Amino acid sequence: MINKVNIKSQQEVKKQFYHHFFKQINIQHIFFFLAFIIYGIGDGVTGAILMNTKGIYAESNLFFRFLYETFGLMAFIATKVLLTCILLLVAFIIYKLSNRHYYWMINGWLAALSIGGIMAVHANLRAVIGLPYPNPNSIIFLYIILTFILVETGAYIDRKHNIITHCKRPVCLPPVQTKPPVHPYVPLPD
Repeated sequence: MINKVNIKSQQEVKKQFYHHFFKQINIQHIFFFLAFIIYGIGDGVTGAILMNTKGIYAESNLFFRFLYETFGLMAFIATKVLLTCILLLVAFIIYKLSNRHYYWMINGWLAALSIGGIMAVHANLRAVIGLPYPNPNSIIFLYIILTFILVETGAYIDRKHNIITHCKRPVCLPPVQTKPPVHPYVPLPD
């Protein structure tokens, strides 16, 4: 009897935990997770595989090429993940310091980082397999353009959202005047 009650209470606790956990997840949490997995781990691991199979000159970034040659595979991956964590921490700090007013701007940057990671992983895997791969300079250029577009779109949404949600009326418009404005130099009719 006690065992059945204990199992039931454990199941209820698990149910409440999962319900509370998934209720707290929003789009930004998903974007942070995707950016970490795809850009940090995915690009780091596939870049290490690329340099392991094709040589260190397959990597276009001189710093990471030096890092791989000097300190090895694990240091390369750890540095890539550490730099990604620093980037994500900076984004989180900017979001918190803005009193959560830059929600969509940060989401745009995280989405661009995730898409840039997908492009890098795709290019690395194609190079490992031996298929023609995109030029790293074109990937970087596309990432910069995509970052600019998504961050500006997010900033635009944040500005519109802040205007709408921080007013007492539904939309911030100037108050409707019932009388026409009086010009100070025009005499009033008697």
